[in-house]
Amino acid sequence: INVKGVFYKYFLPASWAKETIAIFRAQTGIPIKQSGPIYRIPSSKPDAFEQGVINRFNKAENDKKPITKMGHIGEQKVYRYVSPIFINDEFCLKCHGSPKGELDMLGYEKEGLKLGDLRGIVSVAVPIEKK
Repeated sequence: INVKGVFYKYFLPASWAKETIAIFRAQTGIPIKQSGPIYRIPSSKPDAFEQGVINRFNKAENDKKPITKMGHIGEQKVYRYVSPIFINDEFCLKCHGSPKGELDMLGYEKEGLKLGDLRGIVSVAVPIEKK
């Protein structure tokens, strides 16, 4: 992955995470979702709880610690865990940086984010009781 002079090595954090999430869910039944204030895939749209957490993480005085809460998804009682994903590396900006609106290497529009900005969240909902 660290071959000098080779820019794109067919490894993207989001793709790796998506595959890992699929394997984990298949083996456990526990849903994990990557979402954010700007999402690229419709299934990544934040639900109301996730949007509230995103709003909190976007505040300057935010402590950047994961949020946990008991709640419901539909009728299912769940333990919710949401952790922030901040832009903490120049590599992230290749797809999510400037200029905003320019297409990245995969054909998505760049968001115009900067180092330190919130890119998104990882949201886990663990069922507490069987239905």
